[in-house]
Amino acid sequence: LVGKSASSSEISPGNLITYTLAVTNTLTNLALNNVVLTDTLPAGTQFVSASTPYLKSADTIRWEFSPLPSSSNQTVQLVVRINDDASGSITNLNYAAYAEDIESIGGGAGVSG
Repeated sequence: LVGKSASSSEISPGNLITYTLAVTNTLTNLALNNVVLTDTLPAGTQFVSASTPYLKSADTIRWEFSPLPSSSNQTVQLVVRINDDASGSITNLNYAAYAEDIESIGGGAGVSG
């Protein structure tokens, strides 16, 4: 299971927004191996920082965890700056989590802020 929240629902151009992502192993007796959590910077933003360790490739941030014990979670943060010329909503739709032997843990529900 993967979840995401934004530090605020209203951010002005030039300000920072922090996204908190959490991946949870809901299995009660099995650790997940090679868990990968990804998030893509939303349009109208610039990368500022992310929880370490992370890998950045173009606009995609990637975190890796192994193992993720049963009934546990891992939380990371992504900080972006809203472009000075941004207008309208900033929506962060492109995030997901995957684990070895499990096709998809979830993601992509969308977070505005």
